[in-house]
Amino acid sequence: MRNNILLISIIILGIFIRFYRLPELLSFSYEQALALESSGQMVRTGKISLIGVEYFIRRTSAGHSFFNSAFYLYPLSVIQWIFGFDPLVTTIFFTTLNLLAVVGLYFLVKKYFSQSAANTALTLFTFSPTMIDFSRSVWHVHLLVPVMAMVIWLLFKSLHPPKPLWLVWLGFTLGLGFGFNVSFVLALAIALIICGYLLFQKHKPGYLYYVFAGVVLGNLPTLIFDLRHHFYNTITFLTFLLEMFSGPKTGFSFEPYHFIYLLVPIFILTSIILSRYLPKSLTVFFLAIYVLISVPGWRLGSKYPKGMPAGTNLQTIRQISSLITQDAHSDYEVASILDGETRAENLRYFLSYVDGKPSMPSDKYPDAKLLYVVSYLDQDPLTKHVWELDSIKPAKISQEWKINKLIKLSKLEKL
Repeated sequence: MRNNILLISIIILGIFIRFYRLPELLSFSYEQALALESSGQMVRTGKISLIGVEYFIRRTSAGHSFFNSAFYLYPLSVIQWIFGFDPLVTTIFFTTLNLLAVVGLYFLVKKYFSQSAANTALTLFTFSPTMIDFSRSVWHVHLLVPVMAMVIWLLFKSLHPPKPLWLVWLGFTLGLGFGFNVSFVLALAIALIICGYLLFQKHKPGYLYYVFAGVVLGNLPTLIFDLRHHFYNTITFLTFLLEMFSGPKTGFSFEPYHFIYLLVPIFILTSIILSRYLPKSLTVFFLAIYVLISVPGWRLGSKYPKGMPAGTNLQTIRQISSLITQDAHSDYEVASILDGETRAENLRYFLSYVDGKPSMPSDKYPDAKLLYVVSYLDQDPLTKHVWELDSIKPAKISQEWKINKLIKLSKLEKL
């Protein structure tokens, strides 16, 4: 009974932390806008995409780029079809998946290890600032966390004893993870090694084919795309890897956040070690210190979300989109000079999918006679030299709106 009360209390607190001020703290920037545009396009056209979002910073020397899996876009498109295109609703879906991973991790550790270890793993995951950050935005990399939790659960479920159907599910989940982001290849390789070793010990190495079949199913949309397009995605990806190792710069990089999914097995191992080798009172003390140290990382009092320029959040993007929608009476372009994302993809998404008054395509800046620019109060759009702004010059500022204490919206008209 006491464990149930503890479980419910931690989960309720985890829900509160993740949903507290979510409209102000969720991150909606370039990557999120690209994903929701791709899923929104399926809703509008009724056509299912076989590929996801382009790896825009990963190109071959010929300028070709490859794509991630479209699988994660399908539930997003269903949510948009049912509830509309507001990014807040789709972010709630990601937040919910993060919470389900918390609960799943608890029951996994409880079943295969101990109650004490389960409580520890639950606390580590629930109050992790990184996991809380991941729950506040729509991004395929963040999906690797619940996928990793599912992979670990399926490893236990499918191998004790080996079960063909569960091995297929394991492979499918591994394929999903790799399709979401290539960094999951590390988890894929480790899982295949573990499966091969354990199946060989149980004299059933042939069962490994079930895992490979699942991996293929987990990448089925991309595979169908490749079959229709002469294996473009696969060839581009392999060319990219060859060029990366042979010398030419391809823009490739792995960042620490690509491997945050490894925190899931780290939480499990840490909980097992603490429960086995530390007295219960010392473990409780350690977890109390962990939670106290983590509190600032939750950023519950932050004014603006992590991952967006200071002065902006979902609410300000919504406000700016509404202003442009009411003011623009002809074709127009939008830009931002708050950071390097000058084409303001998140604002474009709002204008097109939420407010229903899309701007001109992002390659039509030279044709625009009207340009709305988001900038800081001390920035002058007329003196800023980026292609998006230079394309309309010579121009004049015909109107400005102060959005908040940091940013403004300027209306530029071509002379």
